[in-house]
Amino acid sequence: MVPDEYAAPLADAMASVGDVLRAVEEEESPERQAELSAEADNVVKALTARIGSEDAATGAPSAVESILLSLHRMLRVVKESADRQ
Repeated sequence: MVPDEYAAPLADAMASVGDVLRAVEEEESPERQAELSAEADNVVKALTARIGSEDAATGAPSAVESILLSLHRMLRVVKESADRQ
């Protein structure tokens, strides 16, 4: 379950990463892809830092942390793919 205070920031992070994936799929310019990637990276990192600065109720990762990990991985794959081109 995603706590209410994280619902909107997590939705923003997911939308930002989605914009990156859409830009790659639609073969937008490398400059635009890099711009969107940087924006998404900042949004994901900011939410990750916010969660990391708060006390966790348990030692287990939350749903938000699990989703953020996946978003980080998606961005890494896109960046590595762009670096190979």
